[in-house]
Amino acid sequence: MTELAKRRWKVPDAILKEVGSLAEASLNALLRLREVILALSYSTAKVMELALEVESSEKTVDSIHRKADLKIISSRMKLPVLLLIREVVEFLEDIADNAENAADIARIIAMTT
Repeated sequence: MTELAKRRWKVPDAILKEVGSLAEASLNALLRLREVILALSYSTAKVMELALEVESSEKTVDSIHRKADLKIISSRMKLPVLLLIREVVEFLEDIADNAENAADIARIIAMTT
């Protein structure tokens, strides 16, 4: 994003809004993961319950990601801008995917202790 600002490339407001929504949803998935990790010291049932919330958050991120990606692809942005914004969107989606993977690992840990 700093590269976009340095070069004074313009990104449409609708796309920036989608990227912002995606960032918020990814943060939500991470916050749910934090709760899962904290619950590891309490009970297996709580870990399982909270891990489902991470999974749900990740599905929300996937939905927003698809919507944002379509807006980006169909926009009339210059190619370098399009590629950079698309990469940012992919990174944000990867955050949620990794949060879901970590929640799955926490489930396994909870079941084996």
